Amino acid sequence: QSMLGSLRPAHLGPCGDGRYQSASGQKMTLELKPLSTLQPGVNSGTVVLGKVVFSLTTEEKVPLFGWSLLCSDGV
Repeated sequence: QSMLGSLRPAHLGPCGDGRYQSASGQKMTLELKPLSTLQPGVNSGTVVLGKVVFSLTTEEKVPLFGWSLLCSDGV
C-alpha cells in the first residue's frame, strides 16, 4: 500500500493535466480512471496511473513480454 500511496497525477507527465496533444497536433481530453473501470477494447480518452511491480521476458526466438501493474485503487 505504501508503494501506491506515492502515486500522484504529476507522475503522468504531459498527460497529468487531463489534456494531451499528439505529434500530429490532435488534441484530446483525458480522464484518469482506475484499472477496474476499464472495458475490453479501446478506452479512448482514458489514462491509468499505476506502478509496474514486475516484468517477465524470455530468451526465445519469438519475443514475449509480460508485466503486472498495480493501480491507484489497489487492483
